[in-house]
Amino acid sequence: MYSNYDGALVVDNFHRAVKSKAKKLKIILMPPTIIVALFLLFILSQASFVDGIDPGGFLVLFFSFLILLVLVLLLAFSNHIYSNSLSFNYLYKDIYSRINSDLNLNLVYQTKDKVDNKFVEAGGLFTKQARVHSFRHVIGKTENDNQFQLFDLMLITGGGQYQQTHLNGFYLYTKVKSDQVIQIRSSGKPQTKRHQYSLIEGETGLSVYIKSGESLDSLEKMLIQKVKELKERLSAKHIYLSINEGVLHFAFMSKKKQRNQTRLDIEKLNEIYQTFLSEINLVDEFVNIFDF
Repeated sequence: MYSNYDGALVVDNFHRAVKSKAKKLKIILMPPTIIVALFLLFILSQASFVDGIDPGGFLVLFFSFLILLVLVLLLAFSNHIYSNSLSFNYLYKDIYSRINSDLNLNLVYQTKDKVDNKFVEAGGLFTKQARVHSFRHVIGKTENDNQFQLFDLMLITGGGQYQQTHLNGFYLYTKVKSDQVIQIRSSGKPQTKRHQYSLIEGETGLSVYIKSGESLDSLEKMLIQKVKELKERLSAKHIYLSINEGVLHFAFMSKKKQRNQTRLDIEKLNEIYQTFLSEINLVDEFVNIFDF
């Protein structure tokens, strides 16, 4: 956790960096904004609205308005633009460094790195064709020495107007002592042909798929209850869990997503710290289910 003194330094440095970068952007954008605005006023003063505007003049007006609008929006939202970038490149990096120091961990934090989608195919929760757009990627071990990787990411197929987002949220995977083959999900079906699944009916709000020809055992029933509990605790809009080949994959989409921090204070800073810590602790929660 951050003390009042340390937290105030981080918050102050964050806001200073945002304002500094936004100020530089405004200095760059101000001259072209003024030039375009003056040009637009000149065109309007010369235009004859009585006789109508010829097509060429109309296009000049339209694109001048469009350019001016873009420049004004960039000026208006410059702080937001840089708070997004600095949240990932400065703020979250500092928080993971603090977690490492507090808990004597060796977590590796990366942002917007190129991530191979092999773990998506291995988990079987989402199509193997999905591209990974990673905002936050953490690799390491918990205090109980459980190795994991977690992400704040988007899984996407297609492009342009045909782009489809399969997951926009949290994803983690870790090894567990289990030979179970199961998927528990609030939407969709298993996206893998490695196993033949059968749907178990009667689980409110969740679809449970187990290996064909088998029945639910006590451990799998515990997993179902755990996913139900996490759906409520995490305020998850959608939630997914799979186990196969001794690896547990877990993902969820929150009802509220806030990747960048525009109004940061010490209380919010420690709230983010606790959120990141709870994500790491989630790994141990899952592993402990199988350690009995």
